[in-house]
Amino acid sequence: MIDIRTSGIDVCSPKNVVAQSAASQIQAYPRWAETTPGPIPLSALFSETKTYLSGKLDIWQPYEECLVSIRDQQTLKNHSVSTPIEGFVGLEFILEGGYEQWYGDHRILNAQNARITLSSYSQNGFQTKILRAGEQVKSVALWIPASCLIKEYGLEIDRVPGSIQPIVAVEETTAATFPMSSTIKRITSEMLHHPFSGQMANKYLRAKFDELLCQTVVNLYDLENAYLQDNNLSKRKSAAMAKVIEHLNLHYCDPLSIEQLAEAVGICRSNLSSMFKSTYGVGISEYLLTQRMEKARELIRQGKMNMLEVALAVGYNAQSSFTRAYKKFYQQSPTADRKICYS
Repeated sequence: MIDIRTSGIDVCSPKNVVAQSAASQIQAYPRWAETTPGPIPLSALFSETKTYLSGKLDIWQPYEECLVSIRDQQTLKNHSVSTPIEGFVGLEFILEGGYEQWYGDHRILNAQNARITLSSYSQNGFQTKILRAGEQVKSVALWIPASCLIKEYGLEIDRVPGSIQPIVAVEETTAATFPMSSTIKRITSEMLHHPFSGQMANKYLRAKFDELLCQTVVNLYDLENAYLQDNNLSKRKSAAMAKVIEHLNLHYCDPLSIEQLAEAVGICRSNLSSMFKSTYGVGISEYLLTQRMEKARELIRQGKMNMLEVALAVGYNAQSSFTRAYKKFYQQSPTADRKICYS
């Protein structure tokens, strides 16, 4: 059953749709599918869905402990959807559009471009989607235990980059986004636009699901190069994108000059901005802001610096400017964040 109540998150919306937990939905799917083999429209299970969304939103189960959603939808009314999730890895392959999402207290903004969101849900984890009227999205999303990725798809956690090992090991509730390779775009599109129904849909989607996860596991070991090689960027452009990311990661606290950055990598300013966004799914300024905010939250929760010191450490000359940016990004002030951490 879906309970609709007042949202605790300010989304310019009076309603929050609180869904069943991921575990409950996974356990209920076999009962839902008794009379409807293949993907099931969510609106057939919960009529309230039609009030908020139009288009396609199907759910499907390739494994007993896994659940997939296939969506080509438009949001009709502002609302949010909160789902308790614990002990799962999440993957969403977004072809077009999107929505703002919260993974625990980690925020991922709507970047519009094709991208992959990798998430994890530890004890008492939850996911909240912020959906605003008029937004559209085409995506395939899934929840799967890390043990299934290891057993069925050969995932070796120690081969995954250190920055995302805590995600695939489900050590915390958080998320990260990555560009989508052309191979994964193709598989996702084929799942989204498949022509089958019933048992034929089950067979087809299972084959595509296996292909998608095999390709994803391989890409996880070297995400940046997997994208650059698969999308056939020239060596010069690949090297330029790698150099830009390295610069932003090392110098996130310095003032950003896109003109100087473009000159350093040998690409004109307009081409650099568009190439970066098409490659990584976010603009340069958005990427830099995320780096600053994540570092700021880390410093705040360490508790060793006062707020002015944190502001200066992440590139803000004034504490007031930092506080405004932090509150806009995380929907709470840095002081409130510190109080929550130590309460």
